[in-house]
Parts: sequence; C-alpha cells; structure tokens
Amino acid sequence: MTPTPLTVSARVAGILGGLCWLARAVLDGTGAPAPAVDGLYWGGLALLAVALLAIGAGLVSGIATLRVLVAVCLGVMAWSLLEFLRGQYADARVDAVAGVVVALGCAAGVARRRPTAPATAAPATPAAPAASGHRARRGPSSPAGRRRSPAR
Repeated sequence: MTPTPLTVSARVAGILGGLCWLARAVLDGTGAPAPAVDGLYWGGLALLAVALLAIGAGLVSGIATLRVLVAVCLGVMAWSLLEFLRGQYADARVDAVAGVVVALGCAAGVARRRPTAPATAAPATPAAPAASGHRARRGPSSPAGRRRSPAR
C-alpha cells in the first residue's frame, strides 16, 4: 500500500508535535522562559491534533461523514485520556510520555508504509494455457454450464 501525501504529512506532523511536547517537558524543568515553553506546548498540540485527526479519518474507508466522526472521536478520546492522566501525574511528564508515544507511533507508520517495489515494475504477463490439453472448467455462470429449467 503506497502512502498518500496526506498520510505522510499527518505522520510527520505527529512526529514533530510529539518532539515539541518532549522538548517542552525538558525545557520546563530547566527554567526556560515561559513564552518558549508555552509556544512548544501549543505548537505541539496543533501538530498532534492534525496527526490524530488524519489517523482517525484513515481508520475508516467510505462515507465522508463517518470518517469525520471517527476522526473527531479519536481526538476527543485522546484528549480525555490525557486529562485523566494529568489528574494523576505531573502535567509535563504526561505530555512528554504522550508526545514520545505519538512520535514513535507516527515514525513507525512512516517507516512501515514505504513502497517496497519499484514504481517502474514490468506488467504481469497472462498465464499460459494448461499443457495437458484440458479445457478450463465451466461453472454455472458460463453459457455452457447453465442448465435450462424445465418448461411448465
């Protein structure tokens, strides 16, 4: 399965967003200026939201409304999990772990979805007929295989 540019872009956004949250946790402990720490938090949040929405939309194929619903539900579920964990542990630590988890997951997705076959592969040749001289078996869908129903 070849990745689409949207999928790759969303996963790169997830990697960058996760790294932003990890850097925020590191800088928060060193006494860095508040605007830098806040910028990393909000920038990482925006990038992670884009990644989660795209990943959620990619979970479903078909109706666009269902894709949007699943994408929003995945984002809300991740947000509720983060809020629960923030109530139990330190905010910066939870954000750092969540950022690393999303970044590693997105990096694995980018590495796994690379096409393995070259784009200029030769077209497949049709199969040769059987050497034994037997004809292909005709099933009920072929004209010779259909039976006529008795006339009434």
